Amino acid sequence: MVSQNRRYIFLGPQGSGKGTQAKMLADMLGLPHISTGDIFRAAVDQNTILGHHIATGLSSGKLISDEDTNSLMADRLAAQDAKNGFILDGYPRTMAQLEFLEQLAPPTKIFFLDLSDNEAVKRLVGRLVCSGCENVFHLAHKRPKIKGVCDNCGGELAQRDDDVETAIRERLRLYHKETEPLISFYEKDGRLIRVDGRPDIKTVHKVVSEVLQL
Repeated sequence: MVSQNRRYIFLGPQGSGKGTQAKMLADMLGLPHISTGDIFRAAVDQNTILGHHIATGLSSGKLISDEDTNSLMADRLAAQDAKNGFILDGYPRTMAQLEFLEQLAPPTKIFFLDLSDNEAVKRLVGRLVCSGCENVFHLAHKRPKIKGVCDNCGGELAQRDDDVETAIRERLRLYHKETEPLISFYEKDGRLIRVDGRPDIKTVHKVVSEVLQL
């Protein structure tokens, strides 16, 4: 049984910093940071039929099916390290996923990092991701000490194939269509916390920490 009082979700458009904030909170609380992106990439690496479906969706900028996403998420939340709670990053994305999670392990609080589409595009087109630890850098705002090399593990930094403007705009369009009803759902029942996604990382983290009285 997953602990009921430490189930937190970070939602927001691509580029809002939800992954960074989720990881910071997970490290602070000693809980697993569970990202749909990490789960998808792990499935792709396994080279299964499901992995091929996911690879096709990721390369075209489309959302992965609810059935596939829910199946992978159920397996992940059943792991021993998630028994005392978890920090979800980017899940659920649709009402079908929300309903699945409500039955599986209802979240305690949902942090929505609000960011405009133009700001999201600006952030993402300059993003560099480590091939080793997946630490994120930015050409304008967070440059690595050595060009092309991760400060954390020494891995190679590169731009993701789906971090070009056309793919980003399509992902944002799908995000608004599929995800905004979730915001309304969680807001109505009082679990949603709106956080301005524009400030720097430390400022946003401080807001999240204050909400949880940490």
